[in-house]
Amino acid sequence: MIFTNSQKVNQFSEKHIKAGIHKTRILTELITGILLCHGKRTFEALSKVLLDNQKNKTSVRSFFETENFRSRDILKDAIRSVIIETARLCEPSGLYVFLFDGTCIQRGGDTLVKNAIKYRAKKQRKKGKRSTKAHSFTMGLLLLPNGTRIPIPRYSYYSRKYCRETKTCYYTQHEIACMMIEYVRSLVPETAEFYVIADGFYDSKIIFDTCKRKNAIYVTCADSGRVYEPKKKLYERGLEKKEDAKTLIIKKGEEKYTREHNRYASQSGKKKTDVYKYESEKLKFPKLGELQIVYSWKMSKGKKKSESYKILLCNGKEVSARKIIELYALRWQIEIYFRELKSELGLCDYAGKSFIAQERFIDVCLLTYLFLEWNRKEHLKIVYSQKEKAKIKKSRSKGLIILFKKECIEETKYKLSEIFLQYNIQRVA
Repeated sequence: MIFTNSQKVNQFSEKHIKAGIHKTRILTELITGILLCHGKRTFEALSKVLLDNQKNKTSVRSFFETENFRSRDILKDAIRSVIIETARLCEPSGLYVFLFDGTCIQRGGDTLVKNAIKYRAKKQRKKGKRSTKAHSFTMGLLLLPNGTRIPIPRYSYYSRKYCRETKTCYYTQHEIACMMIEYVRSLVPETAEFYVIADGFYDSKIIFDTCKRKNAIYVTCADSGRVYEPKKKLYERGLEKKEDAKTLIIKKGEEKYTREHNRYASQSGKKKTDVYKYESEKLKFPKLGELQIVYSWKMSKGKKKSESYKILLCNGKEVSARKIIELYALRWQIEIYFRELKSELGLCDYAGKSFIAQERFIDVCLLTYLFLEWNRKEHLKIVYSQKEKAKIKKSRSKGLIILFKKECIEETKYKLSEIFLQYNIQRVA
């Protein structure tokens, strides 16, 4: 709990949030609440964070369910504004990397929640199998050349039943991915290198066609059953080439292409080393045409020596194999991004039964994540110590939240000291 709203949040909202005076004030309070709450970010917890402006949880819930609260448009405007501000610090021909994937938010066995899908069959000791309800969302993360991470607005996956009830168009997850690529391409400068990274679930023709149309280089992992012309398995062809594979050593923090794009959880001085064996070639595929293929084996360390075998597809025929391997290694950043949203910013804490309100709650969580990245950039402007700068650059969401809490404590102490000083002056007078 703090005395008043943070000055940094107020500055961020004045610059980048365009939602009217009333909504902007409430959004700044919600961002502060998400960052300073202990435990679950429920409506009751969010309403009691600020000491000078406590609310009832019903008023917070009604705000999320208001018809004219267009949270997604507000988030899009804020993202565009932050990118325009940050892109000035980057080279026009810099490397922009877009990662996307789907994530599920479990809702237990509550059958009254709309658009819920079966997540998985969960085994129990006595009761047998139980189907868990969940909501599916496709989300993305845009990595700028200077390392800034920009959250991309969520795209909700609507079931066919929900689309019939609400009379909306049904889109598959691959079609949603194409919509996201088109949206992100409009944010990235035309002169920049634009790469799109995804896992093996998204190795479809429509995504490759979208990337080709939007002048984007697409890197994805091939499915184990993928065949090339004339109908031979790609997986088996890669195993034949393992004997002639080359060795690639990549030290974390010293990557040739993606050095600024990585975030490391460990702050220790020890630099981990990844060893790869790889081989590359160009092959023709049914419907996809000619693609560059990189067969990659990541060698693991420890007592049990094993290796991870991946086949990477890339529509950029002139891209080096090292660059493809480095870029695909960034794909794990999207999994860490989901973990940070769920554990640090309360993405899974929504407990209501309105699906529209849940979508808006997720938008506010993403707006909070955007604020943290903006606050990182503002901190780097005023810090002169190279050691402190390196620490702030490598910090993930947890470190940035701790930094924000320290700011709030200092601001509250300063404001309280001013109040006591005025009180003493009035008392003496």
